[in-house]
Amino acid sequence: MNLRLLSCASVSSLSLITLNACQSIDPVVYECQELLETINDVVIEAQTITQAEQTLEGEEPNLDVWLQAADTLKTGAEAIANIDISSPILENYQDKISEVYSEQAAATYSMVEAWQKKNLETALAAQTRTQAAGELEKTIGESLNNYCQDKEKELQQTDT
Repeated sequence: MNLRLLSCASVSSLSLITLNACQSIDPVVYECQELLETINDVVIEAQTITQAEQTLEGEEPNLDVWLQAADTLKTGAEAIANIDISSPILENYQDKISEVYSEQAAATYSMVEAWQKKNLETALAAQTRTQAAGELEKTIGESLNNYCQDKEKELQQTDT
C-alpha cells in the first residue's frame, strides 16, 4: 500500500493574491489573500514532511512521518478556522477547508494506527478517506480561488 496518496497538494496550485495594500480598500480581497496564504502554508509544510516518504509495495511506511503530517494538517485546520473573516461567503469556504484538513488529519491518524496494528483493511479504508478529502479539497480550493480572483478583478475594475 502506498501511503503517499495523502492528498494535500491540490490547493498549493492556487494562485495567491498579492494585494497587501487593499485591506483598507476591500476587506474581502484582503481576507481572500490571508485565507489562501494560510492554506498554502499548510500544504507546503505537509508536502515537505511527506515528500521524502516513498513507500514501495510491501515496504513499511515511516509512521513518524505520517504522524507529523497528520499533526500539521490538524494544526493547519485550526489555524484556518481561526482566521478572522467577515464575509459570509469566505467564511463558508474557510469552514469547508478547515473541515477537509481535519478529516485528512483524522484519516491519517487512523491509517497510522491501522499500520501499527497490521490491519490492512482499516488502513486501506483510511487511505480512501484521505483520497476523498483530497478530491473535496481540490474542488473547494478551485472554487475559492475563482471567487477570490473574481473579487480581485472587481476591485481592479473599480480602480480604473
